[in-house]
Amino acid sequence: MRAKITSALTSSLRLVAWVLPVFALIAMVAANVPAAAIPGVSFGAIALVGMSLSLALAGRGPLLDRLMGGPDKAYIVHREAGYLAVFGLIGHWMLASVGGPALVPALGDLAEEAGVFAATGIVGLAAMSALRMVPHHWWRKSHWLMGPLFAVSVFHSFFTPSPLAVMSAPWIVLVVASAMGLWGWARTLFPRTTPVTARVTKITRHPAALEVEVQAHSDMP
Repeated sequence: MRAKITSALTSSLRLVAWVLPVFALIAMVAANVPAAAIPGVSFGAIALVGMSLSLALAGRGPLLDRLMGGPDKAYIVHREAGYLAVFGLIGHWMLASVGGPALVPALGDLAEEAGVFAATGIVGLAAMSALRMVPHHWWRKSHWLMGPLFAVSVFHSFFTPSPLAVMSAPWIVLVVASAMGLWGWARTLFPRTTPVTARVTKITRHPAALEVEVQAHSDMP
C-alpha cells in the first residue's frame, strides 16, 4: 500500500512539474501576441521547447544528468519531453495561422514549407516509436533523424512570418531553448567514450528486473 501511495505521489509531482512550466510559457506567449494567435503560437512554443529539452538530455551533459538525478531519470524526462513536443507539434499544425512579419522576408515561404516537412517527419518518427512499427535496431537508427528535423524546426520557428516579436520574452526563451537543443544534438554526433572502472556494490532482484548498483572509481563521463 505504501508503495502505491508513493508511486501516486511521485506521478502527481511529475505532472505538476510539467504543467506549471507549460502554463507559464502559454502565459508568456499570451502577453505578447494577439488573442487569435495565442493557441497556434503557444502550441508551437511548447513543441520547440519540448524538442529542445529532449535533445539536450540526449546529449548526456554531466550537469544535466546530475540535475535529473542520474542518466536513468534523465532518460525518463527525455522521453516525456518528446511526448510533450509531439503534443505541441500536432496542436501547432492544426491551429497555427501565418501572420506578422518575417525575420527575413525572402525566407518566409521557405520557412513555412520547412515547418510542414519537419512536422511530417517528427510525427512519423514518433508514430513508429509509439507503435513499435520497426525492429529496435532500425528504430535507433531512425532516431538520428530527430537532430536534423529539429534544426529544420528551429529554422521554421524563427524565419516563418509570426506575430511573435523579435526580442520579446517568449522569443528569447525559444532562442535559449533552441541553443540547448542544438548543443545536445551536437553532443550526440560526437559522443564521449571514456572508459570508467567500477565495482558492483549491490544486486537487487525484482519480479521483472535485476537492479545492479555500482560505484565508479572516478567521475562518470
